[in-house]
Amino acid sequence: WLPPKPPYPSEEDDTRTSCELWDRAADVDVAADGAAGGPMWPELEHLRGVCLLVSCMSLLVQVGYRDPEIWRGVVRRSTALLAEGGVLLLYDTTRWGSYLDRASMEKFIAGEGLPLVVVAHSAAPGVAGGAFSHSRL
Repeated sequence: WLPPKPPYPSEEDDTRTSCELWDRAADVDVAADGAAGGPMWPELEHLRGVCLLVSCMSLLVQVGYRDPEIWRGVVRRSTALLAEGGVLLLYDTTRWGSYLDRASMEKFIAGEGLPLVVVAHSAAPGVAGGAFSHSRL
């Protein structure tokens, strides 16, 4: 993949950057048995408070029909992973559990006392995306 206009990255720079990002990435099955019950995903505990980016894409597309409120635990836990100034990036269907409805998300964040502020939000029929920044309350 190359951007549609200059500056074009060199293949060497692109490969190096991709490898550095891949080496620093972690994933978790947020819908695994027992994953929604505890305070933190065990496989990510060592990343608590140090992540500059946490993303969750298409969670409810996969599991919304059986657990429309799973997003609440994901947002709580993801927030705990973020360093101050870090960004939680979400993109998904809006079909289940009022997920990614801006007003619902702001109400949830405030009600939970999470140190998140909405920095970007966009919606189209059936899908939405949001970026939430971690900041001190």
